[in-house]
Formats: sequence, C-alpha cells, structure tokens
Amino acid sequence: MSISGLSLGCGDGAALGPDAGPANDRADAASDDRDAATPDASGEPGPVTITVALDGQLAPDLPVVFQNADDSVVAIETTDASGTATATMAPGGSLSLIIARPGHDSILSVLGVRPGDHIRFGRPDPVFSEIDLLLPPTSEPNPRYVVLSRCGGSFPLPTTPNARFRRLDGCTNADVVVGLAQNGLPFQDYGAFAVANVDLSGSVIDLSAAPFAPPTPVSLTLTNTPPTIIGGDTGLAATTPTAGVWLQGGVGDSIARYEGAITPTANDTAKIPDIGASHIQARTNVLFTSAQGRTSVLYVYETVAVAATYALDIASLSIPIMTQPATLDASAVVTWSQTAGAADWIEGYFRSRRETTVLDRIVWAPHQGSSLALPVLPEPHAAHNPRPGDSPEILYFRLADGPGGYDAYRNFDGDRVLFERSLWNAGERIVYSSVL
Repeated sequence: MSISGLSLGCGDGAALGPDAGPANDRADAASDDRDAATPDASGEPGPVTITVALDGQLAPDLPVVFQNADDSVVAIETTDASGTATATMAPGGSLSLIIARPGHDSILSVLGVRPGDHIRFGRPDPVFSEIDLLLPPTSEPNPRYVVLSRCGGSFPLPTTPNARFRRLDGCTNADVVVGLAQNGLPFQDYGAFAVANVDLSGSVIDLSAAPFAPPTPVSLTLTNTPPTIIGGDTGLAATTPTAGVWLQGGVGDSIARYEGAITPTANDTAKIPDIGASHIQARTNVLFTSAQGRTSVLYVYETVAVAATYALDIASLSIPIMTQPATLDASAVVTWSQTAGAADWIEGYFRSRRETTVLDRIVWAPHQGSSLALPVLPEPHAAHNPRPGDSPEILYFRLADGPGGYDAYRNFDGDRVLFERSLWNAGERIVYSSVL
C-alpha cells in the first residue's frame, strides 16, 4: 500500500455573538454539497440570494445590503419568513448581512458574488431521536468509544458498551464507524471497526459482536519543507517546521470517519486501524517561523487511497504563505504580508470593542493580492463601518485553496465548520494559510 500526495473553515452561525450557541452537533454528516448552486458566468445581471439561520432557526427580518463592486447600492432587503433575501445584480458585487443583538452586532460581507449564487449562512437545527446502542465490551483501561455515521452518533462520547445513539430523523441506514481510545491524554488508540449499511430504523443497534481492528503503522513523511522551496528573499527564516497529522478513514457511503493517530514531528510513524476504508483523509499542520518572529502555518487536508505510507510534498502547494497577520484600518481596508502565489479565497473575522457594543466583521472574498477593501455600508447601517479608534483584533484570517475554488466555498450548502469534510474524491485537497 502507498499514499502519496496531500489536504480546514470556520463556522457560520456559531460565530455570531453571545447568544448564537455552538455549531450543530447533528453528527459527522457533511456531504459533498459543493455544487448546490451554479453561478452564472455570462456577465449578465441576475439573482443573488442569501438564506440565514441563527440559533438553529431560519432568521427573518434581518437587513441585507446588496452593493456593486464600487459600493453603490443595488438594494437593501430584509430576510423573509424563510430567512431568505434576494436582489438582481451584476457580477463582482457584494452582499452584507447585518445581525444586531443587544451589545453585540455582527456583519457578514460576501464579496465577489455572481448571479446564480445562493449563500447559506447558518443551518436550521436537525431533528434527532435516541435509540439504544450496544457496543463490544473491552478490557482496555479507561476506555472511550467514538461512534460516527452520516445519520448521527453518540454524544456525549460513551465510556461503557451500553450507550445511546442520536439518529437523524429520516435516516434509516448508514455505515457506522466505532473507535476506541483512552479517555483523556495522552492519546492512546485501542482500535476501531466499521460496519456497512447498518439498519437504524429499529429501537436498538446491536454492534456488540463486531471485532476491533488494532492500530497498524502508517509512515508519514514531509518533503521540500521551508526554506528549501521558499527561497532567500521572502522573509522566512531557515527554521525546521513541525507538523501534526490526523489520519481519517471513510467506508461505503463516504461519510463515516475514524480519527486516528496524532504525530508531533515531520517524519514519524503513526498508527491507524484498518477498518476497511477505501481512502483516508489526512490533515497536516506545518508550522514555521518568519524572520519577523511570527509563526506561519499551513493546514492541509487531502483525501488519498488507503496505504502504508503518506507523503506530503510542500513544493506541490501553490498557496502563498502568510508572513504577517492581517490588519483592518479605519478606511475598511484589510492588508497583510505573504509570499508569492495565489489562493482561491479569503476568510476573515475581526472584532472591535466599542463603548457599548462589540462589533464583529466577517468577510469572505476572492483572493487578489495582499489587500482587500471591504464594502462601505450606506445609511442606515453606516455606523457598522470601521472607524478611528476601533483597534480591531483578529479572531481568524486565512487564505484558502480548494476544489471548485471560491464559487464552491461561497455556495456551500452545509456548515462551513465541516467544509473540508466534503473532500471525498481521491486527490482532492484543501489548503489554508495563516499566521498565529
């Protein structure tokens, strides 16, 4: 067996102020919804739509500002009972969703929209029911079971073989993956198994006779790490990167996963149980230090065939490496430092603390160089624009590459916390570049 090649997103409603709540724990149920909308490339004006859910519910009565690329206003609409607002506009403009809560306002600006776009922000809560789950007993010390499928799983993680399974209503069968590990740190993998096409329609799921497959070695290698591929004129110091790799496997319906070994070094041997998966998803974090003393990081997700070796060639990544963090000034311009190259899109999240409120500014945009002008909002929403004295902090900012590019990310019909888990075709890769 051999794995060669290479392969992150932040959430939607989970990042919206003190009452937004955590992301849905609906299961590890992201599917490949990257083609949910097909933007029109003709250049003619057309409909651009956004649908919003907050706190697990579709959100009406929220203002949405639709603007052309020069910030002229196309329309100011409010979301209807289905949480949806639409305007007809030319390619290249923006929409800004405004969420005002007591003491905490949030603005989502999506730049570079195109006719045919359907932006989805947040997800309505799914409906679950609970059924009994019987797991294999174990003599391993201090065990913790991880049970996942596209139809649900066990939350919180069970520590005994008699557990409960939260089943997504309407789901009647799915592959189920069960992992067993030490409950706590340090991480110790006891094994895993997968059962294909499990009947979930009854009141009990009996997996008690399934055997655990023990962890088996997987060789991990990084090649062409900086400064080899960076060169001497980029401001990156000649330091040795560190890396951690997560290996995940899927079976059958390409949804169930098992999270395997975590390794702290660039060249190491991990272990992951053989659960009969046809592929694994590898996540690699590569960190290195810039000449200015900042820590740059690449997050790489990739789906590859199951094999005994996994090799990541840093030279195969075309994404720029950020060398200085982004800043947002009072003229609504974001700037940062990066090496040469091009990414597909940008994700940013800035927070300003004003006298009586917190103001969050979230932005998705196509990547074009090392600066970005945010839409300047018109009245009656101009108070949400950056202003002198804001001193916004960066909650996150990163460059991104992925299958389908910015069109796919912008129109993703799912929770963007799980965007990278839409990688289910061999060789697909998502890469993020950021500065810690």
